[in-house]
Amino acid sequence: MEKPSEFRALVQGGTAGAVALCVLGTPLDVARHAAQTVISKKRPYPGFREAFKASASPLSGLYRGIGPALCFSVISPAAFLVAYEVQRGGTEVIQAGMFARAVQVIASQPFEYFRTSRQAVALLPEKERVHLVRTPWEVATGDGPRT
Repeated sequence: MEKPSEFRALVQGGTAGAVALCVLGTPLDVARHAAQTVISKKRPYPGFREAFKASASPLSGLYRGIGPALCFSVISPAAFLVAYEVQRGGTEVIQAGMFARAVQVIASQPFEYFRTSRQAVALLPEKERVHLVRTPWEVATGDGPRT
């Protein structure tokens, strides 16, 4: 059997780690975002157990937002590494790193927004969650670019 190249092994290991982190961490994120969303003066603060139970009905609710989370875990490091490598040859290392971080944030922020908004709806009443369950197309055409 042929030994995989160093780059291929690095990509495979990184992918496996990102998927495992998303699969194991998403249920906790769902409960956390759901609890944070309903905090107000009118309602008592929900405990972790209440948020987790509400998120888990149905069981697939624990994995709300896993699609954007997986996309984020792929896009974020890829955007940073590509931007850094492109800039590294002609600029100082610190400038290349700052530019790469800016590109990383710009490229991955939409995925972070949709992940968080999908995870936040578990404890909200139906009429209050309408703005959080919009599709990317609805957000792009309805909100438009902001200044």
